[in-house]
Amino acid sequence: MDSAEFIRQEVAAGCPAHCHGGVWWKTTARGACRPLLPFHEIVPGTARPAWRKSWIGYSHLVPASHPTPRRARYWIMEESALRAYSLKSVSYSLRKPVNRAVRHGLTVARLEDLAPWWDDLRAIAISKAERTGYGQSAEFYRVRFDRWQREIAQEFAKPNREWWGVFKGNRLGAYLYGYQIDGTMYLQVAKVHSDFLAEYASYLLYVSVLEYCRDLPGCRRVNAGALTEAAGVNEFQQKQGFQLAESGEYTAYNPAVRLLLKAVKKLPPPREPAGSASAGGKPSRVAALHRHALRMAARLELQGNGPDGDGEPRRAERLAGEEE
Repeated sequence: MDSAEFIRQEVAAGCPAHCHGGVWWKTTARGACRPLLPFHEIVPGTARPAWRKSWIGYSHLVPASHPTPRRARYWIMEESALRAYSLKSVSYSLRKPVNRAVRHGLTVARLEDLAPWWDDLRAIAISKAERTGYGQSAEFYRVRFDRWQREIAQEFAKPNREWWGVFKGNRLGAYLYGYQIDGTMYLQVAKVHSDFLAEYASYLLYVSVLEYCRDLPGCRRVNAGALTEAAGVNEFQQKQGFQLAESGEYTAYNPAVRLLLKAVKKLPPPREPAGSASAGGKPSRVAALHRHALRMAARLELQGNGPDGDGEPRRAERLAGEEE
């Protein structure tokens, strides 16, 4: 699909987005925005979201050629490498685990319907949350599964999306979700159950999907997300043949918000009243707001904009997609 179709789908599905300055912006948190299109690069000062939607601030990528003190790095497989990609062409260190996965009885197929797999999908999400601590807590998927199920089902219903799974018998042990926009396939979410790690499910899944992308009409490159702090994940991407690409990163915060966040950093954490945590294991609203402010303050230190920033480059977060 092209970018116009992607935007239409997202807006029709209720994504909190608005068009301003010729750019579609997505509300990522109350008062904060990023471009709706993944990895959309904008020269600073040429576009910004509406003030009423970005009273805290906004951020976006910048063309690599544009000078900026902060850099975002992410994994890309360009067309030449993609066209040559196959299990036979990759290194032995990658072929070996893929062959082992096949010997263990693992298979890869597109997910045509989620209905038979909801129990497995929840088990995968819980397993990854317990293993990595990334994204939502394991308790969230246990207690608020209905909410997550509705969101995933809505995403699955959108046309021109890619959902792939790894199976062993009648069990789903891993899945990958992505979509192609204007010739680039964005691999958005990949989750593997811990039981399937020793059977190299992730290796088989990525090789299968990349071979599919190689033969997909109009697919000219694959974006596998941002450089992470996990050395194992980065090594895995390198084995697959991805190369690091780079863009600038620009963030503009309301000066008053910046001062407030600096003040919050100096305050002690609020005391939690007994029994204040919700059924989902969440902290009280005051504690949650305090933690959110601390995270935002930490981001300000790493990606300070202008004379208040420290000018240090940072490793990018996963710049496109959900928390999963």
